[in-house]
Amino acid sequence: TAESFNQQVAAANTIINSLFDTDDRIVQATSKTLNTELLQPAGHHLSTFFNNLNLVNRRHYLSAILEHLVLQSGQEISFEKANTEGLAALVCDQEKCTQCLACLNDCKIEALSANENEMTLSHQNSLCVGCSVCIQVCPERALSFADKVTLNPSFFELKVIASAEPMRCLQCGKIFGTRKSYDKVMSMLRSK
Repeated sequence: TAESFNQQVAAANTIINSLFDTDDRIVQATSKTLNTELLQPAGHHLSTFFNNLNLVNRRHYLSAILEHLVLQSGQEISFEKANTEGLAALVCDQEKCTQCLACLNDCKIEALSANENEMTLSHQNSLCVGCSVCIQVCPERALSFADKVTLNPSFFELKVIASAEPMRCLQCGKIFGTRKSYDKVMSMLRSK
């Protein structure tokens, strides 16, 4: 819709204006005003242009462009969560998380990942669309969004947000879960 498009243009301009202290770089033009807009002198603040075209999908592409802009500007900008449609920073309460990985199964954009050998759950904020499905499916209520989203170099890194001690089979040594999940199940069984 036109309203959604206008919101996306405004969001892009907010980011660019904040990073480069410039006027709106993305403008809407009609067929009558296009030539005038194209003839406007426009300097740029980039020392190199973005040229990575080998990306997985549109979200990876957006993440890579944003990272390029943040690195080129040398700036850091923060937004309140309420003002960042499509950007999110996930937080995990490690005390509550049992590494059940229910969240991982429902993250269709693959912002969440796990290392089963190290029993870690990782998240890449720049890929997260803020849909909150992971928060809704978490049986432990361990996940939430940060109140603020900060675009800086670490926003684009894959970060471990939870880790747990693996539980191994006494017979074969294979990992079958975490100490926390085992303790939780045993506690539930003891009460029965």
